[in-house]
Amino acid sequence: MAANGEDLKTGNIGPGRYDVALVGLCAFLGLIPAWLNYDVISKDGAFQYIPMAKAFLGGSFRDTLLNSPQLPLFPLIMAAVTKATGLDLELSGRAISYFGYVLACMGMYQLSSLLFRNRAVSCLASLFIATNALLMKCSVDCLKESVFLCAIIGANILAVRGLSAAGRRWPWYLGAAASFGAGALLRSTALVFLCAWLILWVFHKSRGRYARAALLAAPVAAFYALWFFVPEFSLFRKSSYQLGGFFGSMHGMQDFFRSLGSVPLNFFDNGNPVLMFFAFYGLHRRGKDFYSCHVLLTLGIFSLILALWLFSSGRYYLAPVAWAYPLAAYGVLEAFSSRRRVYRAASAVAVLSCLVMWGYRSALPPEPDKVAWKEAGAWIREELGPGREVVSNQERLVYYAQGKPFPLSAYREGKGGGRVLAIDARKKAGAELDARMRALGYEPARRFRQVSVYLPDGLRY
Repeated sequence: MAANGEDLKTGNIGPGRYDVALVGLCAFLGLIPAWLNYDVISKDGAFQYIPMAKAFLGGSFRDTLLNSPQLPLFPLIMAAVTKATGLDLELSGRAISYFGYVLACMGMYQLSSLLFRNRAVSCLASLFIATNALLMKCSVDCLKESVFLCAIIGANILAVRGLSAAGRRWPWYLGAAASFGAGALLRSTALVFLCAWLILWVFHKSRGRYARAALLAAPVAAFYALWFFVPEFSLFRKSSYQLGGFFGSMHGMQDFFRSLGSVPLNFFDNGNPVLMFFAFYGLHRRGKDFYSCHVLLTLGIFSLILALWLFSSGRYYLAPVAWAYPLAAYGVLEAFSSRRRVYRAASAVAVLSCLVMWGYRSALPPEPDKVAWKEAGAWIREELGPGREVVSNQERLVYYAQGKPFPLSAYREGKGGGRVLAIDARKKAGAELDARMRALGYEPARRFRQVSVYLPDGLRY
């Protein structure tokens, strides 16, 4: 690609609308089995997004926006869907994630078409993102991952459109910036993609480079100055922008190098190892251009961030992995076109691994022990009503009971009180307390697999 993106210009660089619609339909149908095998809500959904969405529904907008540690966009969408449809917040969050997954798959087809103008590459890239096991799991839960991917993919589509535009480019770039901004209201790592584009803009030609570098450095410096001098600013109270806590998780260079060594392994693990291998093969075959440079730069920045951040989840790898999928699709197609049998066989294994992963993830039944938490919590809510104090070693059980949580340490034999005791015996402390209750002559009111529920009337607290 020429430095100014001239080689992206073509008379028809977009995909057919029926192709995109077919990809969306396949994605929608393909996720149904995983939706039906859902067991319980994630901790983030239950204790971060739903409480914030409840606050929005209750009319507490300003206080929630300023003081909540969570970024607001996903809970805001949840609250809006619940208000418009009457669905409960958990189901609203799951439906949004499902819809986001379908849009992300459609966007991946369109993005790959813009980058490669090849239907086979676009289909493969859509297959790769649709069969990502972690994304499938997140997209039937009350999680924001698929919506975040929509923002990132959409922003990159607009950025590539800007590079290919024959006329005015600034509307495309402005749209890309707005989409990255929306992503930044879901997770701060959206800014990594924006910064990578801006770095390429700084260095794409030598003339005026220092002036462009100064323009890029000024807002970055202002941001860090604001954090340094005004750490109590509301933005820095958001968990995704708590720079002090972020840098404070590192304890010496030994931690850093150990974490840095694990980052590539996590990239390969969360993106499908075979596909990540083909992404680098595709990078080698494609050569140097804006897309390849941006992928490498993005992966490099993410590697540094995730190496410094010792407590990052596998979900944080999904965005850079998805950005590399068009390259992986191109690499698979190049290998399939090779005269070497081993290359063709490897490309077939890559596609087959996706289908196997989809089949495995789709057929994975609900985890019985987790279903027991939901059933026990729902039974407590139905029998005693919401708002009860529940002593338990499973937070999500208390969520389904709509109760007030207390740890097992809150149980005190011989002291009065009206708390429900719900023990998950799968954990050591729970098994010990359950055995002690039996030894004292107490019998649970109900058992749900490994969960024993003792009602207040038969207990002494």
